[in-house]
Amino acid sequence: MGEIDRALSKGWFSERYGIKESHILEYLSIIHSCLEIVTPAEVSFTVRDPKDLPVIGTAIAGKASHLVTGDHHLLDDVELKRWMLEQEIEIVSPSEFSI
Repeated sequence: MGEIDRALSKGWFSERYGIKESHILEYLSIIHSCLEIVTPAEVSFTVRDPKDLPVIGTAIAGKASHLVTGDHHLLDDVELKRWMLEQEIEIVSPSEFSI
């Protein structure tokens, strides 16, 4: 959640997309009210970038259906994607994700 807060709170986001800062803060407040905080699960898969382990572990612990990312370490790793599907989580890019 910290990453979303940081990205949306930067002035350039508001300027680039023409969204009022007050609307961004309201959106963040709504998101925060719906959050479930989880402790990342232990990951038994070896990943290319160890910094990705908390993200993967959080998706597993939170029982996510998707892990939406722009990180090519995650998107391009066929074996990881296969393993995550066994955990019932699909790794997709933002442009691939649709609700």
